[in-house]
Amino acid sequence: MQYLTTDYRTCAAGQTHAVHLSATDFYHGLLRALAKADILRLLSGAVPSARVASLVKERGIKFALTADDLADIRAAGGGDDLIDALRQSVNSARQ
Repeated sequence: MQYLTTDYRTCAAGQTHAVHLSATDFYHGLLRALAKADILRLLSGAVPSARVASLVKERGIKFALTADDLADIRAAGGGDDLIDALRQSVNSARQ
């Protein structure tokens, strides 16, 4: 099998493992909602805040957004565009 990409995941024991993703796995991964850890990982990996905001708009989030979460995301490099997208995602989920 040919792999499209390699992703790195952290297991419950705190160890990081390489996970090889096929095209199908990669596509399905693009559709899943983002966890706070996903957002922080993207920002720490030098993904621009605007790109992370786009991902939030496309995929949504799967955590209850708190003021502490917003502070952590800002500290990791999240800009107003990302904060607005997160707030909109929460508001969309409530409707």
